[in-house]
Amino acid sequence: MWLARKTSSAKEEELRAVSTRQGMEAAAVCAPYGIYARPMQDEELLLLSVGENKVCLGAVQEQQPALEAGEILLCSAGGASIRLCADGKILLNGKVFE
Repeated sequence: MWLARKTSSAKEEELRAVSTRQGMEAAAVCAPYGIYARPMQDEELLLLSVGENKVCLGAVQEQQPALEAGEILLCSAGGASIRLCADGKILLNGKVFE
């Protein structure tokens, strides 16, 4: 699925969604400082190709949890979660810390 394509005379840049089976091992992963993640097998990813290089911009998320403005939710495939709430609370696997 092509999301966008930009072509110039000097180089070609491509932005596309792919499955992890399509060469994820060759891509660098973009994430905020200090956050490291490895996509799950068969996850749909958004890759940016510039020349010979690929960068994974993230996983395509069809369903998103209900979050308030300013909240952050980290989830693992095993079900663990950390939610930083807009009111200053922290939810660790659903348990409230203030």
